[in-house]
Amino acid sequence: MKKKIVLGSAFLLVFCLAAPLFGGGAQSSSGASSGSGASAGGQVANMNLTGYPIAIQPVNLSVQVVKRPQHNRSVAEYAYFIDLEKKTNVKINWVEWNASDANDKRQLAFATNQLPDVFLAAIGNMANYYGNQGQLMPLNDLIKNYAPDIQAAMQTYPDSYGMMTNPDSGKWYALANMQDPMYVYLSPPDLYINKQWCDNLGLKVPVTVTDFYNVLKEFKAKDANGNGNPNDEIPFAFSYEEGAPAYSFTGLYIMFFPFGVSESNDHLMVVNGKLVHTFTMPAFRDGVRYLANLYKDGLIDPESFTYNRQQLFAACQAKEIGASIGFSISNNYGPKKEPEYTTLFLKGPNGENPLVHKNSVVGGPGSGPSMSATCKIPEIAIRWINEFYKPELTAQQMYGELGKYLIPPAPGSPYMYDFAPVPPGVNPDEFRYSISNGLGAEFYRPKNLVPVPAMDLDKKNNDIIKDSWFEKNPIPNFVFTDAEMNELQPMGTAINTFIMNTLAQWIVKGTVDAEWDQFQQQFIKMGLPRYLEIYQTAYDRMMAAR
Repeated sequence: MKKKIVLGSAFLLVFCLAAPLFGGGAQSSSGASSGSGASAGGQVANMNLTGYPIAIQPVNLSVQVVKRPQHNRSVAEYAYFIDLEKKTNVKINWVEWNASDANDKRQLAFATNQLPDVFLAAIGNMANYYGNQGQLMPLNDLIKNYAPDIQAAMQTYPDSYGMMTNPDSGKWYALANMQDPMYVYLSPPDLYINKQWCDNLGLKVPVTVTDFYNVLKEFKAKDANGNGNPNDEIPFAFSYEEGAPAYSFTGLYIMFFPFGVSESNDHLMVVNGKLVHTFTMPAFRDGVRYLANLYKDGLIDPESFTYNRQQLFAACQAKEIGASIGFSISNNYGPKKEPEYTTLFLKGPNGENPLVHKNSVVGGPGSGPSMSATCKIPEIAIRWINEFYKPELTAQQMYGELGKYLIPPAPGSPYMYDFAPVPPGVNPDEFRYSISNGLGAEFYRPKNLVPVPAMDLDKKNNDIIKDSWFEKNPIPNFVFTDAEMNELQPMGTAINTFIMNTLAQWIVKGTVDAEWDQFQQQFIKMGLPRYLEIYQTAYDRMMAAR
């Protein structure tokens, strides 16, 4: 997930009348514009209500997606999207935003009202805000009338209704991420350590944070990798920029679990029915002290505070890094180094069980596709989006066209599709992204679509180990009213920027104790009590609805 940087509502309203930029809308075969509309008898201009093609005459839609560093080609080049265009008679003008600046581009697009017809990438909690501003299309009737596969998915995963429903109006401005629990990671990123290095030095795999500190000191002081050079080992690395304030694959939050803080991107915990901010908790300060001690003793790679996700992966594979954080050992270290590493489940300094943040199974508001209000052919657009809720397309957009990684299942298999072996020496994720848009498009995965991929199965098994450590009252995906969102966003931007910068300084400079009281006072001045009050109101409302 990304950093929360949201423009104020005044800025949004100043530009809301600007003309659309993206080339969407219907076009006849001669290229003339021809808007959509229902005619007598329930028919829709230029659209087949069922079957193919969706559009009788060719039309254009502009569709926004997020492009990540792993993607080595344009979305337009994927075979299944080329086939989809031929099948539906809907030509897509792809609007590809890099993950690093997608939030900023999305904010600008809404601020100027220069919007694509469809957002395949998640908009997040701002979906309801933009919908209330008249910038997103209500989907209720469109889904009811023209999207049977979306309807079926929502009925299978009924929690989606709550996440999609705008508390102000009851309208659905964006779909929710719907994945069967068999595919959902319940816990945040994991911590990995080089077991071979431990064996080389006669050390046991760490159990507590104290053990971890002592092992890292040994990694730094000795020739842990056995190559004859005692100075090339880097004990520990991570990606801070993606880990705070926004929660991501390679964040740092897992290091607070052994101290009894179930850190997450909301930086909130439920204590006796009340929400508290983690940065106000004494236990959180204990975790910061621990990390500052690691840094002071040279056990943390200083570049951890500037690495992005791909840079961390590259460093882990090119350098001698003993421990790191991520969702997959193979992603971090590559297939060659992968056998040397194991997952750590660290306990507190005196062996206390960790308190692990538990992710929600259903995605939050705005976690699925949405449609701009400027789309001239909404019925065709929703029929096109409906294609992604059919097993064949949702499987291919995550794992590539049939015949490469994704293959038909063996006779008697419970799965709709299976996987072919990855070429020897190739990272499974890198192979996947070479043939699919994968990450960022996983907004629908029904039960038994595919087997749980091997790299995901490792993570799922890690979740099972953590089951007894999960927080008992996990933070839900919050749904806010427009008034709450309008007030919350400016505070959230300021607070999250403040805590991200402060935490980094505390770790690097070791000043948490000297600055703690002053920080708490500044936190209050920035509006923390009101910030928590808004979240508590939303939390109480959601708990009452259950």
